[in-house]
Amino acid sequence: GNRDAEHTDVFAAGWPLDKPVAIRIERTGEGNESDITIYMDGVPVVQSMRVAALGTGTGELRLGVYVEGDPGRKARVTLDNVEVVRRKLR
Repeated sequence: GNRDAEHTDVFAAGWPLDKPVAIRIERTGEGNESDITIYMDGVPVVQSMRVAALGTGTGELRLGVYVEGDPGRKARVTLDNVEVVRRKLR
């Protein structure tokens, strides 16, 4: 959402092995005044982060998962039950 933003670690969020974790990304605001809140299993781990480029962009939205461990080891991450909900205030 913002190429110039610094990398942010979310230390409060653990992701246990072999247990599904629900991730929810909620965008509020319009255009370059868009903010996001990220939830892990219903707990907000990032709140009201300004992502101006996300609100004005038209390209693909890419998300990444960083895995901590020994160099050279492989990690497998699978995604399922992906849902996109769009709401418009009237």
